[in-house]
Amino acid sequence: MLKRILSVSVCLLLLLSVLPAQAAELTCDREVARIWVPVSWACQSDKQDQASTTDLPKLFDDKATSFWYMIAWSSLFSDEIPELTLDFDHATLQGVWVRTGNQRSEEDYLNYARVTELLARVTTGDGTVTDCTLPLTDEWNPTLSLGKWENGYQLAEFPQVFQDVTKVELFIRHYRTGAMEKYYVCLSDLVFVSDTTARLCSASTGGTSAQDSATLTDTMMTWSGPGYGYDQLGSYSQSGGYVRPLSAVWSEAEQTWWVQVEFSRFNEKRRAYTPAAYVSVDPELLQGETLLGTGETSGRVRAKYGPSYAYSSHTPLLEKGISGDVWAIEGDYLLLDFFDETQNCQRRVWLPSDYVIFTPAAGE
Repeated sequence: MLKRILSVSVCLLLLLSVLPAQAAELTCDREVARIWVPVSWACQSDKQDQASTTDLPKLFDDKATSFWYMIAWSSLFSDEIPELTLDFDHATLQGVWVRTGNQRSEEDYLNYARVTELLARVTTGDGTVTDCTLPLTDEWNPTLSLGKWENGYQLAEFPQVFQDVTKVELFIRHYRTGAMEKYYVCLSDLVFVSDTTARLCSASTGGTSAQDSATLTDTMMTWSGPGYGYDQLGSYSQSGGYVRPLSAVWSEAEQTWWVQVEFSRFNEKRRAYTPAAYVSVDPELLQGETLLGTGETSGRVRAKYGPSYAYSSHTPLLEKGISGDVWAIEGDYLLLDFFDETQNCQRRVWLPSDYVIFTPAAGE
């Protein structure tokens, strides 16, 4: 049985003194960015029915909502025909960040097959060929920013730094079947890097790049937004425990910093805001927040504490026609800030984008 031969010609340039426009938005202003190797162009050849050739560019678009797939055959684990062939312009490579599976949601991730091991065959300018086994963890972590994880990406490091790389062939050696689409093996994104020692910065909208963790200095009081005028969500009584800081907002009226944090409560994830005094973090080192536009609910919808259905839910359902400002977009969810007349207070909640009519702010 013939296996699909997918050849991609990808001209890759290392970031030197001048960043191309495509990569400029990927820099971090508070920590050293990964050296992204931007894709200049891509094409494919030897098309057959076994893979989604039209979706190939989605491997390089840094969007968790898109993915490339192929249908697995029994010979997948052992044959010598690469699933992907990438051409490089004499690059230096130390590893690749991988979003495995269909990352649109946790449900989609589990329903489709996920790659759990890649073989990277690296060819350098002098003709040397080296095989590198790259194991991948089968976990859906869309917001984790810790160690070798960053916004759904996990780092697969090469055993050495390769200089003068002209080609990398990728073989899918192992995968885990999906609950519904058992043999549709998905990869969401690939980012090859020449430096694996600094943080990877994501280009996703809304700003969720975060410090790894912060320690609670006291029982943490939480609100849905950055201010005492928002609805109070309760306390998180684990002094000395850890939370994940996401962003910081200065309140001129209250003369204090508010930090958006992520934590677990009763085995469910939540995001909320707390005064900076409750967490051991310098808010000025965290990413700020920017108004992205306005939104209005298009129907009754359940609000969440974070940008996926894996987070805790608010009750009751929000009604159609609720409007406010959108302060973040992450994956398929928007963070809507609005005045809740039923509770007589300001609120921030995460809503699925399918239920929100979004209007970008001027200049966005």
